[in-house]
Amino acid sequence: MKWTVRLLRVREEINLHFQESRRTHGKTRGERIASYLTDEQRSQAGWIGASKCEVIFERALSICLVLIIIGCATGISRQVRSQVTYNGPFAELQKAPDEHLGEIVILGGKIIETKGSETSSEITVLQFPLDRTDRPQDGDRSEGRYLVRSEQFLDPAIYQEGSLLTVVGRLRTSEVRSIGGFQYVYPLVETIEIKLWPRARQASPSIHFGVGVGTWF
Repeated sequence: MKWTVRLLRVREEINLHFQESRRTHGKTRGERIASYLTDEQRSQAGWIGASKCEVIFERALSICLVLIIIGCATGISRQVRSQVTYNGPFAELQKAPDEHLGEIVILGGKIIETKGSETSSEITVLQFPLDRTDRPQDGDRSEGRYLVRSEQFLDPAIYQEGSLLTVVGRLRTSEVRSIGGFQYVYPLVETIEIKLWPRARQASPSIHFGVGVGTWF
């Protein structure tokens, strides 16, 4: 994000430089020469002119900005993403977590609750499937709940209820807790990397076409 701000500032400074140069000197030497040439002569000479140089530079800078913004919008880093060893359905992890202990998983979902202390933090997450950018698809398709545990302090004011996150971590164990009077098995993931998605995008409408029944836990 810092690089995006810097590029925007550079872009503004260059535009101001071009404008100031035109006010101070009028036409550039190149433009004065071009005014004496015919269109055919300019074409044969490969003439692009100062004004077209500005347009080309502006477009190139805009492309760089778009690429950087796209990079900032991605989720988990490639290095950590490559460590994932389990890509199967979450329902299988929830059903038989002991069979997958030690696996590195990537999971997404919506925060139900965050508890933080000086030595560790724990997040209860409602699982959602991930899209191609590893962003959770907020909706009614959930296969259960899981726990995220970190040795760092994760502030509940930042990791708020309802926020979307993606986590890569090692499946360490499972814990049985009560939900509405029945016992529920929570797979527990120890974090390697965690991505909290901006809430601004969550406010946009979500449209889903398909057949099926969603289950909430």
